[in-house]
Amino acid sequence: MNDVCPSCGAKVTLPRPSIREVIVTTVGGCLLAVMLVSACWITEQCIQREGQRILDNMVWHEPLDSWRL
Repeated sequence: MNDVCPSCGAKVTLPRPSIREVIVTTVGGCLLAVMLVSACWITEQCIQREGQRILDNMVWHEPLDSWRL
């Protein structure tokens, strides 16, 4: 791979990340993933709970006056 600037011809090199930067980035990414998974799980639980409440309120109950036994 030829890393040369097309306009001036200077050699372009990218500095390699240090071990510390790699570790910090990895730990930050893991924390972000844990927070995202937790937020999705909590949201799913709330949606299921609210959905069950809606279904419980939609159940038809016959008035007891019409049940002449």
